[in-house]
Amino acid sequence: MRALIRISAAVLGAGVAYGAWLSLVLLITPRPGPAPIAYFMPAPFATALGFLAGTLIVDRLSSRPPSGLLRAYLWPLTGCVIGALVSYPFGPMLIVFGMFGLGTVAVAIETAYNLRARAAG
Repeated sequence: MRALIRISAAVLGAGVAYGAWLSLVLLITPRPGPAPIAYFMPAPFATALGFLAGTLIVDRLSSRPPSGLLRAYLWPLTGCVIGALVSYPFGPMLIVFGMFGLGTVAVAIETAYNLRARAAG
């Protein structure tokens, strides 16, 4: 149950972070139409920060020691980058599906690893 709550909070945090990033991109895009690829490059990093924030909030609220900060960021970052690269050819705005899908899988793997390591001692 804790793992499901942790993963859900991570996805919620990623949604907030992605929404903030997208709002910023839409504000700075000078004209309607396709945005340069440079605007989409920070999306996986921002989304992975959201995944990290969600997991850290749940760890803090559950009075558990927080997981390793670097590991808790690198797992979703890897998932988000791979998801963005795989889905970018289908359209730049579709990277959200790849990032959320593979980012969630990466958070689930990191959570399972984290719970297993804590159970082992």
